[in-house]
Amino acid sequence: MVDSKKRGFTLIELMVVMSIMAVMSTVFISILRMNQQSWEVAQSHMAVSGELRRGLDAMVRELVSSRADQVDIPADDIWYPSIAFAVPEDLDEDGSILDSNGAVEWSDEIVYSLDGQQAIREQDGEQRVLANGVQELEFRRDSTNTSVIEIRLSVQKATDTQDFPNTGEMSTRVRLRN
Repeated sequence: MVDSKKRGFTLIELMVVMSIMAVMSTVFISILRMNQQSWEVAQSHMAVSGELRRGLDAMVRELVSSRADQVDIPADDIWYPSIAFAVPEDLDEDGSILDSNGAVEWSDEIVYSLDGQQAIREQDGEQRVLANGVQELEFRRDSTNTSVIEIRLSVQKATDTQDFPNTGEMSTRVRLRN
């Protein structure tokens, strides 16, 4: 004899509840996966922006100190893959960038170029990485204003969850001061 006051869930009710929970779990996991992918894409965008800023800032800081006659690329509006220049430097260590005749003392040649996927600064045989993941690094000198150098930098970073790499490009114009 079955006691009518002790009713439980039927097998069908349990299966319906389990099906609903399975669907909810699948939706929840899908949302988590999408959020993770969005996070990785955002991190990749930030990394690309950081590399672009880091590379351009380093080049601008030095180039702005140079002078038009100390830069090796001609003022012809053509893009070049590297640039060589000099900056004022206290070579005789007397506390001034001027020599005994009052002329500016210039550093040894500094070269910015692309080596594989790295923007490189080279001086006196020593190399320093300015930016990683670089796809393009180019320099151009304005033909109408020879004291202006334009720099174009393109950086790329791949993520595990993206089918395509994240690419960013920045350019800037530098007015030579000296």
